[in-house]
Amino acid sequence: MGKMNLVIIGAVLGLSSFAMAQTESEQQSNQSTVKQSEVKPANSDLKDTDEEITNKKLRAQLGSKSKWSIRTAMAYQGGSIEKPLDEKRPNYRSSTGTRSDVYSYMNVAAKYRMTDRTSLNLGTGITVMKPFHRTSNEATSKSENFNISNPYLEGNFAYKVGDLQMVSSASVTGYTESFDVDVRKGTGSLGVDQTVILDSGRLSGGISVAISREGYADSKETFFNPYSNKVEDKTEYSLGIYPFAEYGFTDKLSFRTVFGYFNYEKTLAASSFSEATPYQSMGIGISVTRDFYLYPNVQFVPNDVRAERTNVGLSANINLL
Repeated sequence: MGKMNLVIIGAVLGLSSFAMAQTESEQQSNQSTVKQSEVKPANSDLKDTDEEITNKKLRAQLGSKSKWSIRTAMAYQGGSIEKPLDEKRPNYRSSTGTRSDVYSYMNVAAKYRMTDRTSLNLGTGITVMKPFHRTSNEATSKSENFNISNPYLEGNFAYKVGDLQMVSSASVTGYTESFDVDVRKGTGSLGVDQTVILDSGRLSGGISVAISREGYADSKETFFNPYSNKVEDKTEYSLGIYPFAEYGFTDKLSFRTVFGYFNYEKTLAASSFSEATPYQSMGIGISVTRDFYLYPNVQFVPNDVRAERTNVGLSANINLL
């Protein structure tokens, strides 16, 4: 793990140096943007949610404080630590639903801030397979390489109870992406999420709980009562409990790790839940601005840590307007 840690630290600190070099100019830009939004009549009756939600990543995930804005969440799932530039990524959790090719994914949503604490997001996903292993024309010319798909509607409620910062979310997604529809025969999903954070300055921690229900076109019954003896490996229900911890080196830079040790799923043909392979991610959180958060990271199986089975990735939350 010694050599692996040096590779991880070198990679993420290179990104952080770029982010920190632009801090002063971006802070000035953000300050002027906030002042303009404060004088808009549309926002004059809304309180500043940052007074209650202080965690940098959670702020970026929630989106802009404007009445109307664009919220984006991006992820790049790359190769292994051993071959980070390879076009294939390791199936480190041995899951039947995992893509074997490197890919990038982005959610783009129009956000409407209804009240001080509630918001609605209407968006869709964009998937590009092997984005750095094809020409731009090759990456976008075929439907199997490029998809604008899986529209969703999500509601968020951000609030504080004592010292605990919380976000409750509910969403409905319709599957239109070729991998979900053609390979998995999926129709859509319903999801509920709850995040709780205790932010105590440099050290913070919390937990996220996610529950989802999926439907399939080849099920014998309806979306809400699916069953098929042909697809025993297809997930019907998912339950994930994700403890996480952060340590802030500076106001802009932090170490972050997520423990995916408590994941359970029920397949269409099963009568009970089974435990999925545990995993963990760790990396550097970079708060470039209030609305721009980067998280270069690696994901691995804690009881079988190997370079060829450790996946490299990058996620980002970017909010506009």
